[in-house]
Amino acid sequence: MGVFDLRPGDGSCAYEHDEDGDSTRINWYAPNYSFTFFTAWNGLVTENWPRNVPVQITADDPNTPESPDFTDTDYAYEIPEDPGRTRLIYDFPADYIIQPGYTVAISNGQITRTLVISLIQITNVDVATDIVSGIADPFANVVVDSWRGAVRYVIADEYGDWSVDFSELGEFGGDGKDILYDIEPNADLNAHVPDEDGDITLAEWHVPNPNLHVFVTQDRIEARDWPIGNVITL
Repeated sequence: MGVFDLRPGDGSCAYEHDEDGDSTRINWYAPNYSFTFFTAWNGLVTENWPRNVPVQITADDPNTPESPDFTDTDYAYEIPEDPGRTRLIYDFPADYIIQPGYTVAISNGQITRTLVISLIQITNVDVATDIVSGIADPFANVVVDSWRGAVRYVIADEYGDWSVDFSELGEFGGDGKDILYDIEPNADLNAHVPDEDGDITLAEWHVPNPNLHVFVTQDRIEARDWPIGNVITL
């Protein structure tokens, strides 16, 4: 009988067979309480926290004397399409923008998760070459995800610059996600930096797909997905 190292997020089942092959089965799941901070909307998402138990959310700016200098409380809710599992989505206030270097923590008194927010940005997506580039902390481990099964892993250089090419097979990972991906208008991608126990700082990028919708019965035209500030001539 071998040894298996159980990790958060693992799951399987236990079952017992009778003499003619019928069985009784129960599933089990080792909860993963890690969370992801989304830089685009200044909020976080986490799952598997107990329902009806207050979760304290704190943030600390290392450049202020207060510690922490932000505290709030929220509750996890049951995911409608996945009964038995929970999710918590939290938006920080518009007047408190989380910055790289801040420490964000969530805790219910028994479970605590802590993340030092990383610098991570996507600065350019070249649709013609399928190259995605950005900045991070120097030598950070960056994961670039296409949301379509293709993933690239890269280490930022000494200046924090990084780039990946989805037109070439990935060099790292070995997880079956180093497949080719043709980036097209309307694609969504993310780049994220995980910490040592799986909490993540994530940046997103949407590839614009400028288009017009004409409503002939209403004498109305809608322009969608055009760059902010562009002057559109009809």
